[in-house]
Amino acid sequence: MMKNLTSTVVLILLFLFPVFIISSCSTGNEASSENSSEEINAFIESDLVKDTDIAVQPGDSCILFMEPRDAEEDSESDTGDSGTDVVPVEISESATYTYTLTDDEGESAIREIVMRDSSGNDIFRLNQENKEISVYLEKGKYEMELFSNYSSDELEAEGIESKAVFLYSPVSEVESGGQEEREWEPWEPHPLTSQYYYNMLISTNKAPHSVILGLTLAGFYFKGADLADSTIGRGMVSVSFIESDLSAINFIDARINSEFFRTRLVQSFFLSCLIEDSKFDECVMYGAKFRELTISYSTFRNLEWTAGEIREAMVMNSKFTDSKFLISRFLNVSFYNSNLSDNDFSGAEMYKSKCWMCNLSNSNFLGAKLDQSSFNSVTFSGANLSYAYMTNSIFENTDFTGADLSHANLYGSKLINTDLSGAILTGTIMPDGSVHP
Repeated sequence: MMKNLTSTVVLILLFLFPVFIISSCSTGNEASSENSSEEINAFIESDLVKDTDIAVQPGDSCILFMEPRDAEEDSESDTGDSGTDVVPVEISESATYTYTLTDDEGESAIREIVMRDSSGNDIFRLNQENKEISVYLEKGKYEMELFSNYSSDELEAEGIESKAVFLYSPVSEVESGGQEEREWEPWEPHPLTSQYYYNMLISTNKAPHSVILGLTLAGFYFKGADLADSTIGRGMVSVSFIESDLSAINFIDARINSEFFRTRLVQSFFLSCLIEDSKFDECVMYGAKFRELTISYSTFRNLEWTAGEIREAMVMNSKFTDSKFLISRFLNVSFYNSNLSDNDFSGAEMYKSKCWMCNLSNSNFLGAKLDQSSFNSVTFSGANLSYAYMTNSIFENTDFTGADLSHANLYGSKLINTDLSGAILTGTIMPDGSVHP
């Protein structure tokens, strides 16, 4: 559910007032440097509600939408009671972890954070008086509860419905090999500042596991850059990434006008971004997620985007072609005046989405699900829609000429001024439930 939409249809804005819960690991010789290569995940609050098995681990990212402390009702996508959010945490290795509470320009969305063990015992508390702590945590399950620091009146004055809280826990380099366990002490210079990572990227072309927020990244040509497991947001990104590694990168609340060529974007996460006049060409994007954003005048060509996701997004005047979207999901997406021809959408799901004035000709929708969606002035000419589930949808002024709809299921759908000339309808279940011979 998108809590922070403005009234315009052009921009989807998320008002970020981040609080960083930063966990870095400092251990003795029982730890292994292999930790830094563990899989990194990115979640939003609704993911935690839908799947109670999810637990945020060191290295993961999570976005929460914190409601006012005096909120009258709980949201369906809220993880806690009104005015609180609860995050399941899993520590996969016993070690000393450092947690830091960082406010945005002195404005904090969080009054207090409490970490509890699986028995409900308090482990530590962070607040405005105590913003950092190092604590030894045993391997196991924990729970982090966050308490809102603002009222409904304050939120109404800002014209938004909630404030976003960003949990990011990059795992620092782990000591190994014969050294005794040492007590935590501040780094100098502190490696968890945006300017530090920005300078590292510009000077060395490598800044994995970094956090760059609130800075403009523009005018640079990065070839072979390493930004894996990093987070970039709350600023303009207008650069070229050529043959670079951006695996598991998070773009949060960013305005992106960039080129991505032969770049790894595996498990990347784009949240609340405006992507305009950008190019994604010959990129590997397995599992990439685009959520709550706007895409306009952009090109996506020859991509490997299997098991990806675009959710609650608007796509305008853009082109997706010659790409593989196998078993990908398009949920509550509005496509307008866009070209989606010559793609492989086998097994993909398009649910509660809309397409106006779009070209999907010659694309492969074998076994795809196009349920409860609306298609107006769209062409599927020459497309393979065999065994596709197209139930309870609206197809108006739609061109199916020469398309293969054999064994497709159109039950409950509306065909309004639809052209089926030359279409293959063998075994097709028609809207009234009859089966075409």
